[in-house]
Amino acid sequence: MPEAERVTVLRAVDSHWVNHLTHLESLREGIGLRAYGQQNPLIAYKKEAFDLFKEMNASIRRQIATDIFRVQVAQPATQKPADRVVRNNPQSQN
Repeated sequence: MPEAERVTVLRAVDSHWVNHLTHLESLREGIGLRAYGQQNPLIAYKKEAFDLFKEMNASIRRQIATDIFRVQVAQPATQKPADRVVRNNPQSQN
């Protein structure tokens, strides 16, 4: 189960982090227009980037919470080696 938890968390963080970086890139491209609206672009970028980060954290937590309950841990098959052996020796069929 710890391995399943680790994989679930890493998968959620990875996918959301990539989306977050994409959103930051598009925010960075359009933030210069804030100067026309009499806003400091640096302060506006910091505020909106932090809001995006909080949203990312919340969505990661939601995805982990939903995905962890869908995990099904498979039990290893424990079968005795003698049960799997088929004997083809005609002398042993007495």
